[in-house]
Amino acid sequence: MWRYPDLGPHVVFLSGIIGRTLKEQMREESRYLRSHAQARLALKEIVEMPDQQADRVLRSIEQNRGELSNVLAKEMPV
Repeated sequence: MWRYPDLGPHVVFLSGIIGRTLKEQMREESRYLRSHAQARLALKEIVEMPDQQADRVLRSIEQNRGELSNVLAKEMPV
């Protein structure tokens, strides 16, 4: 019993988790990354800025339910 444990249920459980990750969570992450890249390009068409600053603006908008934070609004009046 100790020499050759039955790991069948563990393998089935782990394969289910890996399958769910690949089918659901990775697809969701891919959609998010594509939409973030599109939003960054759209923002950079309006205002010229480096990628890091554009990501900061987008992150602020995401966290504040569609509005720019007061700190960023003061830093970037445009």
